[in-house]
Amino acid sequence: MRTDYIPHPGADSQLRDASFSAINTTPAVNALGDPRLTGELARVRSIILESAAGSTSLVRESLQDMINAGGKLIRPALVLLAGWYGGKNEKSLRSLAASVEMLHMATLIHDDVIDDAATRRGKPALHINVGAKAAILIGDYLFARCFTLLDSIKDRDIGLHAARAVEHICDGEIRQNTQRYTVDVGMRSYLRRILAKTAVLITVSLELGAQHGEASVQDVQRFRRIGYNLGMGFQIIDDLLDLTGNETRTGKPVAPGLAAGNLYRPRYLQPLRFRRPGITQPSCIPSLLR
Repeated sequence: MRTDYIPHPGADSQLRDASFSAINTTPAVNALGDPRLTGELARVRSIILESAAGSTSLVRESLQDMINAGGKLIRPALVLLAGWYGGKNEKSLRSLAASVEMLHMATLIHDDVIDDAATRRGKPALHINVGAKAAILIGDYLFARCFTLLDSIKDRDIGLHAARAVEHICDGEIRQNTQRYTVDVGMRSYLRRILAKTAVLITVSLELGAQHGEASVQDVQRFRRIGYNLGMGFQIIDDLLDLTGNETRTGKPVAPGLAAGNLYRPRYLQPLRFRRPGITQPSCIPSLLR
Protein backbone atom coordinates (compact mmCIF):
# COMPACT_ATOMS: atom_id res chain seq x y z
CA MET A 1 0.00 0.00 0.00
CA ARG A 2 1.43 3.38 -0.98
CA THR A 3 2.28 5.77 1.82
CA ASP A 4 3.86 8.51 -0.30
CA TYR A 5 0.63 9.74 -1.88
CA ILE A 6 0.05 13.46 -1.39
CA PRO A 7 -3.44 14.59 -2.45
CA HIS A 8 -3.91 17.62 -4.63
CA PRO A 9 -4.43 20.73 -2.47
CA GLY A 10 -8.13 21.17 -1.83
CA ALA A 11 -9.04 17.75 -3.19
CA ASP A 12 -10.90 16.76 -0.03
CA SER A 13 -13.05 19.88 -0.03
CA GLN A 14 -13.71 19.54 -3.76
CA LEU A 15 -14.98 16.02 -3.24
CA ARG A 16 -17.15 17.06 -0.31
CA ASP A 17 -18.61 19.93 -2.31
CA ALA A 18 -19.16 17.89 -5.49
CA SER A 19 -22.78 17.29 -6.31
CA PHE A 20 -24.80 15.73 -9.11
CA SER A 21 -28.06 16.78 -7.52
CA ALA A 22 -30.85 19.09 -8.54
CA ILE A 23 -29.99 21.31 -5.56
CA ASN A 24 -27.21 22.90 -7.58
CA THR A 25 -29.15 25.10 -9.99
CA THR A 26 -26.14 26.10 -12.10
CA PRO A 27 -26.32 23.90 -15.21
CA ALA A 28 -23.37 21.56 -15.35
CA VAL A 29 -23.27 22.04 -19.11
CA ASN A 30 -21.91 25.56 -18.57
CA ALA A 31 -18.60 23.92 -17.77
CA LEU A 32 -18.55 22.43 -21.26
CA GLY A 33 -17.88 25.89 -22.62
CA ASP A 34 -20.25 26.31 -25.59
CA PRO A 35 -22.95 29.01 -25.25
CA ARG A 36 -25.11 27.27 -27.86
CA LEU A 37 -25.85 24.40 -25.50
CA THR A 38 -28.58 26.14 -23.49
CA GLY A 39 -30.82 26.75 -26.50
CA GLU A 40 -30.02 23.42 -28.14
CA LEU A 41 -30.75 21.43 -24.98
CA ALA A 42 -34.10 23.22 -24.67
CA ARG A 43 -34.90 21.87 -28.15
CA VAL A 44 -33.77 18.41 -27.05
CA ARG A 45 -36.20 18.58 -24.12
CA SER A 46 -38.97 19.53 -26.53
CA ILE A 47 -38.20 16.54 -28.77
CA ILE A 48 -38.42 14.21 -25.76
CA LEU A 49 -41.78 15.60 -24.72
CA GLU A 50 -43.09 15.59 -28.29
CA SER A 51 -42.14 11.93 -28.62
CA ALA A 52 -44.67 11.09 -25.90
CA ALA A 53 -47.42 13.36 -27.21
CA GLY A 54 -49.52 10.43 -28.42
CA SER A 55 -49.19 8.45 -25.21
CA THR A 56 -51.27 8.47 -22.03
CA SER A 57 -51.37 11.38 -19.62
CA LEU A 58 -49.46 9.25 -17.09
CA VAL A 59 -46.49 8.90 -19.45
CA ARG A 60 -46.58 12.55 -20.51
CA GLU A 61 -46.78 13.84 -16.94
CA SER A 62 -44.08 11.44 -15.74
CA LEU A 63 -41.67 12.57 -18.46
CA GLN A 64 -42.46 16.20 -17.72
CA ASP A 65 -41.72 15.66 -14.02
CA MET A 66 -38.44 13.87 -14.77
CA ILE A 67 -37.26 16.57 -17.17
CA ASN A 68 -38.18 19.32 -14.69
CA ALA A 69 -36.46 17.51 -11.79
CA GLY A 70 -33.15 19.20 -12.52
CA GLY A 71 -31.24 16.76 -14.71
CA LYS A 72 -28.18 18.38 -16.27
CA LEU A 73 -28.56 16.65 -19.68
CA ILE A 74 -24.85 15.88 -19.72
CA ARG A 75 -25.18 13.00 -22.21
CA PRO A 76 -27.13 14.89 -24.89
CA ALA A 77 -24.76 17.83 -24.38
CA LEU A 78 -21.84 15.52 -25.17
CA VAL A 79 -23.66 14.24 -28.27
CA LEU A 80 -24.11 17.81 -29.50
CA LEU A 81 -20.53 18.86 -28.81
CA ALA A 82 -19.08 15.83 -30.58
CA GLY A 83 -21.45 16.33 -33.52
CA TRP A 84 -20.53 19.98 -33.84
CA TYR A 85 -16.86 19.04 -33.84
CA GLY A 86 -17.51 16.96 -36.94
CA GLY A 87 -19.41 19.81 -38.57
CA LYS A 88 -22.98 18.61 -37.99
CA ASN A 89 -25.66 20.97 -36.71
CA GLU A 90 -29.13 19.94 -37.76
CA LYS A 91 -32.32 18.37 -36.40
CA SER A 92 -31.04 14.83 -36.77
CA LEU A 93 -28.23 15.60 -34.31
CA ARG A 94 -30.76 16.90 -31.78
CA SER A 95 -32.85 13.77 -32.33
CA LEU A 96 -29.79 11.65 -31.59
CA ALA A 97 -29.15 13.65 -28.42
CA ALA A 98 -32.78 13.24 -27.35
CA SER A 99 -32.70 9.49 -27.95
CA VAL A 100 -29.58 9.12 -25.80
CA GLU A 101 -31.24 11.04 -22.97
CA MET A 102 -34.40 8.93 -23.26
CA LEU A 103 -32.24 5.83 -23.02
CA HIS A 104 -30.60 7.28 -19.92
CA MET A 105 -33.97 8.14 -18.37
CA ALA A 106 -35.22 4.60 -18.97
CA THR A 107 -32.20 3.10 -17.20
CA LEU A 108 -32.68 5.47 -14.25
CA ILE A 109 -36.30 4.41 -13.86
CA HIS A 110 -35.42 0.73 -13.93
CA ASP A 111 -32.43 1.20 -11.60
CA ASP A 112 -34.59 2.94 -9.01
CA VAL A 113 -37.12 0.11 -9.08
CA ILE A 114 -34.41 -2.56 -8.82
CA ASP A 115 -32.62 -0.73 -5.98
CA ASP A 116 -35.89 0.31 -4.32
CA ALA A 117 -34.54 3.88 -4.23
CA ALA A 118 -36.91 6.31 -2.56
CA THR A 119 -35.61 9.51 -4.17
CA ARG A 120 -34.11 10.73 -7.40
CA ARG A 121 -32.54 14.20 -7.61
CA GLY A 122 -33.99 15.11 -4.24
CA LYS A 123 -37.57 14.19 -5.20
CA PRO A 124 -39.61 10.98 -4.87
CA ALA A 125 -38.53 8.42 -7.48
CA LEU A 126 -41.05 7.68 -10.22
CA HIS A 127 -42.04 4.27 -8.84
CA ILE A 128 -42.85 5.88 -5.50
CA ASN A 129 -45.43 8.09 -7.22
CA VAL A 130 -46.91 5.71 -9.79
CA GLY A 131 -46.00 2.24 -8.51
CA ALA A 132 -43.30 -0.19 -9.60
CA LYS A 133 -45.31 -1.83 -12.40
CA ALA A 134 -46.25 1.47 -14.02
CA ALA A 135 -42.68 2.78 -13.67
CA ILE A 136 -41.22 -0.29 -15.39
CA LEU A 137 -43.70 0.09 -18.24
CA ILE A 138 -42.83 3.78 -18.61
CA GLY A 139 -39.15 2.82 -18.75
CA ASP A 140 -39.94 0.24 -21.43
CA TYR A 141 -41.89 2.88 -23.34
CA LEU A 142 -38.85 5.17 -23.27
CA PHE A 143 -36.63 2.39 -24.61
CA ALA A 144 -39.06 1.85 -27.49
CA ARG A 145 -39.41 5.55 -28.29
CA CYS A 146 -35.63 5.92 -28.14
CA PHE A 147 -35.14 3.41 -30.95
CA THR A 148 -38.07 4.80 -32.94
CA LEU A 149 -36.36 8.18 -32.81
CA LEU A 150 -33.03 6.63 -33.76
CA ASP A 151 -34.69 5.01 -36.78
CA SER A 152 -35.67 8.46 -38.07
CA ILE A 153 -31.95 9.29 -38.38
CA LYS A 154 -31.60 6.57 -41.04
CA ASP A 155 -28.21 5.36 -39.86
CA ARG A 156 -28.13 1.63 -39.16
CA ASP A 157 -24.73 1.74 -37.42
CA ILE A 158 -25.94 4.28 -34.87
CA GLY A 159 -28.99 2.18 -34.01
CA LEU A 160 -26.80 -0.91 -33.70
CA HIS A 161 -24.35 0.87 -31.39
CA ALA A 162 -27.20 2.07 -29.17
CA ALA A 163 -28.66 -1.45 -29.02
CA ARG A 164 -25.29 -2.85 -27.98
CA ALA A 165 -25.00 -0.18 -25.30
CA VAL A 166 -28.35 -1.33 -23.86
CA GLU A 167 -27.10 -4.92 -24.01
CA HIS A 168 -24.00 -4.04 -21.97
CA ILE A 169 -25.98 -1.97 -19.47
CA CYS A 170 -28.41 -4.85 -18.86
CA ASP A 171 -25.61 -7.41 -18.72
CA GLY A 172 -23.80 -5.29 -16.14
CA GLU A 173 -26.95 -4.98 -14.03
CA ILE A 174 -27.45 -8.75 -14.14
CA ARG A 175 -23.83 -9.37 -13.14
CA GLN A 176 -24.11 -6.89 -10.28
CA ASN A 177 -27.30 -8.54 -9.07
CA THR A 178 -25.64 -11.97 -9.03
CA GLN A 179 -22.79 -10.51 -6.92
CA ARG A 180 -25.02 -8.96 -4.27
CA TYR A 181 -23.60 -9.30 -0.76
CA THR A 182 -20.40 -10.76 -2.22
CA VAL A 183 -17.53 -9.06 -0.42
CA ASP A 184 -14.65 -10.45 -2.48
CA VAL A 185 -15.21 -8.38 -5.64
CA GLY A 186 -11.91 -7.54 -7.34
CA MET A 187 -10.77 -4.33 -8.96
CA ARG A 188 -11.40 -5.52 -12.51
CA SER A 189 -14.91 -6.67 -11.61
CA TYR A 190 -15.60 -3.27 -10.11
CA LEU A 191 -14.29 -1.46 -13.19
CA ARG A 192 -16.44 -3.59 -15.48
CA ARG A 193 -19.41 -2.92 -13.23
CA ILE A 194 -19.08 0.85 -13.45
CA LEU A 195 -18.32 0.61 -17.18
CA ALA A 196 -21.75 -0.94 -17.70
CA LYS A 197 -23.46 1.30 -15.15
CA THR A 198 -22.27 4.68 -16.41
CA ALA A 199 -19.28 4.77 -18.72
CA VAL A 200 -20.90 2.86 -21.61
CA LEU A 201 -23.60 5.47 -22.16
CA ILE A 202 -21.25 8.44 -21.78
CA THR A 203 -18.83 6.76 -24.19
CA VAL A 204 -21.64 6.15 -26.67
CA SER A 205 -22.79 9.78 -26.37
CA LEU A 206 -19.46 11.13 -27.58
CA GLU A 207 -18.80 8.33 -30.05
CA LEU A 208 -22.19 8.50 -31.78
CA GLY A 209 -22.17 12.30 -31.82
CA ALA A 210 -18.78 12.32 -33.54
CA GLN A 211 -19.79 9.52 -35.90
CA HIS A 212 -23.02 11.26 -36.90
CA GLY A 213 -21.09 14.50 -37.28
CA GLU A 214 -18.87 12.71 -39.82
CA ALA A 215 -15.67 13.19 -37.86
CA SER A 216 -12.65 11.18 -38.97
CA VAL A 217 -12.24 7.59 -37.80
CA GLN A 218 -9.28 8.64 -35.63
CA ASP A 219 -11.32 11.42 -34.00
CA VAL A 220 -14.26 9.09 -33.35
CA GLN A 221 -11.84 6.77 -31.54
CA ARG A 222 -10.48 9.70 -29.54
CA PHE A 223 -13.99 10.72 -28.51
CA ARG A 224 -14.71 7.12 -27.48
CA ARG A 225 -11.63 7.10 -25.25
CA ILE A 226 -12.53 10.48 -23.74
CA GLY A 227 -16.04 9.20 -23.02
CA TYR A 228 -14.68 6.09 -21.34
CA ASN A 229 -12.39 8.05 -19.02
CA LEU A 230 -15.05 10.66 -18.28
CA GLY A 231 -17.68 8.03 -17.51
CA MET A 232 -15.42 5.93 -15.30
CA GLY A 233 -14.27 8.97 -13.33
CA PHE A 234 -17.86 10.21 -12.99
CA GLN A 235 -19.04 6.90 -11.50
CA ILE A 236 -16.07 6.53 -9.16
CA ILE A 237 -16.81 9.97 -7.70
CA ASP A 238 -20.51 9.11 -7.49
CA ASP A 239 -19.69 5.91 -5.59
CA LEU A 240 -17.51 7.88 -3.17
CA LEU A 241 -20.32 10.38 -2.65
CA ASP A 242 -22.65 7.48 -1.82
CA LEU A 243 -20.44 6.90 1.23
CA THR A 244 -19.29 10.41 2.09
CA GLY A 245 -21.96 12.70 0.66
CA ASN A 246 -24.87 14.45 2.30
CA GLU A 247 -28.35 13.41 1.20
CA THR A 248 -29.49 17.04 1.13
CA ARG A 249 -26.72 17.92 -1.34
CA THR A 250 -26.67 14.78 -3.48
CA GLY A 251 -30.44 14.38 -3.69
CA LYS A 252 -30.34 10.64 -2.96
CA PRO A 253 -30.04 8.39 0.09
CA VAL A 254 -26.63 7.78 1.66
CA ALA A 255 -24.99 4.45 0.76
CA PRO A 256 -27.79 3.03 -1.43
CA GLY A 257 -25.30 0.61 -3.00
CA LEU A 258 -24.38 -0.89 0.34
CA ALA A 259 -28.04 -1.20 1.30
CA ALA A 260 -28.67 -3.05 -1.98
CA GLY A 261 -25.76 -5.43 -1.29
CA ASN A 262 -23.36 -3.97 -3.87
CA LEU A 263 -20.07 -4.35 -2.04
CA TYR A 264 -16.46 -3.97 -3.08
CA ARG A 265 -13.21 -5.05 -1.49
CA PRO A 266 -10.12 -5.30 -3.72
CA ARG A 267 -8.30 -8.62 -3.71
CA TYR A 268 -5.04 -6.75 -4.14
CA LEU A 269 -3.81 -3.20 -3.76
CA GLN A 270 -1.30 -3.08 -6.61
CA PRO A 271 -2.28 -0.75 -9.46
CA LEU A 272 -3.56 -2.37 -12.64
CA ARG A 273 -1.01 -2.76 -15.42
CA PHE A 274 -2.53 -2.24 -18.83
CA ARG A 275 -1.20 -3.88 -21.94
CA ARG A 276 -0.56 -0.77 -23.98
CA PRO A 277 1.65 1.95 -22.46
CA GLY A 278 0.00 5.34 -22.28
CA ILE A 279 -3.57 4.00 -22.47
CA THR A 280 -5.57 4.57 -19.30
CA GLN A 281 -7.99 1.68 -19.79
CA PRO A 282 -7.76 -2.03 -20.53
CA SER A 283 -7.30 -2.56 -24.26
CA CYS A 284 -10.45 -4.70 -24.38
CA ILE A 285 -12.73 -1.87 -23.25
CA PRO A 286 -13.23 0.06 -26.54
CA SER A 287 -14.06 -3.16 -28.39
CA LEU A 288 -16.93 -3.84 -25.98
CA LEU A 289 -18.92 -1.12 -27.72
CA ARG A 290 -18.32 -2.51 -31.20
